[in-house]
Amino acid sequence: MSETGDPWGRFEAVSEPKPADPWSRFESVGGQQGPRPAGPSTGESVAMGLADPVHGGAQMLTHALPTGIVGAVNSATAYVNDLPVIGPVTRALGMVPSTPEQIDTNIATRERDYQSRRAAAGETGTDWGRVGGRVIATAPAALALPTGGSIGGAFGFGAATGAGMATLDPVTTQRGPFWEEKASQALEGGGIGAVAGPLGYLAGRAINPLIAPNVRALHNAGVEVTPGQALGGVAQRLENGLMSMPVVGDQVIARTQDSFRSLNRTAANRTLANVGEELPANVQPGREMVGYLRERGQAAYDEALNRASAFLPDEQFAANLGEVGQMQMPPSARQEFMQTLRDRVVSRFQQGPLDPQAFKTIDAELGSMAAERMSTVGNAGERELGRAYGELQKSLRDLFARQNPEAAPLLRAADAFHGDFLRVQGAAAATGAAEGVFTPAQLSASVRGLDRSARRGAFARGEARMQDLSDAAKDVLPSRVPDSGTAFRAIVNTGGIPSIVGGAATGFIPTNPLLLGAAASLAYTPAINRLISRYILAQRPGAVQAAGNALAGSGGVAGVPVARSLLGLGDPRLDELRQENR
Repeated sequence: MSETGDPWGRFEAVSEPKPADPWSRFESVGGQQGPRPAGPSTGESVAMGLADPVHGGAQMLTHALPTGIVGAVNSATAYVNDLPVIGPVTRALGMVPSTPEQIDTNIATRERDYQSRRAAAGETGTDWGRVGGRVIATAPAALALPTGGSIGGAFGFGAATGAGMATLDPVTTQRGPFWEEKASQALEGGGIGAVAGPLGYLAGRAINPLIAPNVRALHNAGVEVTPGQALGGVAQRLENGLMSMPVVGDQVIARTQDSFRSLNRTAANRTLANVGEELPANVQPGREMVGYLRERGQAAYDEALNRASAFLPDEQFAANLGEVGQMQMPPSARQEFMQTLRDRVVSRFQQGPLDPQAFKTIDAELGSMAAERMSTVGNAGERELGRAYGELQKSLRDLFARQNPEAAPLLRAADAFHGDFLRVQGAAAATGAAEGVFTPAQLSASVRGLDRSARRGAFARGEARMQDLSDAAKDVLPSRVPDSGTAFRAIVNTGGIPSIVGGAATGFIPTNPLLLGAAASLAYTPAINRLISRYILAQRPGAVQAAGNALAGSGGVAGVPVARSLLGLGDPRLDELRQENR
């Protein structure tokens, strides 16, 4: 014990105390080191990432270009650096004349200084600031490069662009010859891009699906489609393959049948739109629907004709007949036309005013004769006669409209209704239309068959009545209505039921396919299937479309710097520097 009685005196050091250390106040009592130096700020890290492709590209160019060209570029760079305004900017960006060896040394020094600061600050893990800078630097390429347009294309473009973007990373160490390092970078980037490309494509298309014009046309017309039909391509082929799977198969088939019924209902609604109506919800597609349309069409004609009164020709009608009579026709055709005019029109008016029912009969006869002659192939005289009949029909209709201004619009609507109805009826009556529910192919055949233009020119041009609907449906929907129970029969035919029964007896039941099928079938229940399809087909705002497209095309570009950093492939000296700073 010390003379002063201090109980702690025996622990005092014998030697003189050391001079005061100005940094000692930062040391901890427990002997631990003081606070670490600050590492690079977020702004510095982002700037480092932004500059990486510039330095990497310049380094690769100096190694690839002939010496003479490198010298010329250096001379031009020196000239630009001396300019009063641009020079400070180019020098700040590191654009200085350098040989390949000097650039390699400068890049290695730059990397070592940066990583030393990170290691001294104890920073570990992914350098997200630098990754962000690299992603920003590659954004223009992500927006400009093609996406491939499919999963397969995204795989190929992702691998190619990934390899290219990885080679823009600077070579910071001389572990081997320069071009061997570049080859290694390209191999790493290509492998990452081959994975990131399809993943980015799928993510982008989930945000902004690519919808084919015919799919959009069907959706706008009111036809409900399945998710596979909406997306098309691989998604539709996968959906078709699900039809043969247990449990989910029958659900997919049922939803596909719903799409056919929806097409039938849409065609009926287009017909009814001529008279301002829609098909009632309780009227089912098929024969019931056709019967309803027939009755409603007759009622439309009855309503129009009931509002009309008998009428006589006027001076305008006489003038119109004179113009029709002057049309160019062969003598035989002119003789037939004049005979028809006397028998079917003039003689009727000579008996007195033409009542609405008689007018409708004459109108139908003239329309049929015009269509028949106009569709004649190889006989110009017949087609000219058909045009004359068409002009005669038009003159008679104009006369009816002038004499019956209230009934004329109703009659025109009924005529338009009748034209659409004939196409729906023809499709429902086609061979193979089960219970009157028709397919896109059957609707298309009916549209083509009722095209009365010369050589079916309107159909050839895509302008036939209701052809926009039939063409879009034919392109998107299957060619036939799937049979319900197909998936169940597939299990029976392949021995699936006996194997399940036998498995139950032995205790080994192949439940995984059944459970997967049951889970997948939930997506094809009516309500969920409708929600998924509506999400896919929803019209996105412009900003969302741009974001989805950018992500779909950036998998092999932006994904490479992220993945390489996460895998530690972009900072080869970091572990070494961490060891040095311990």
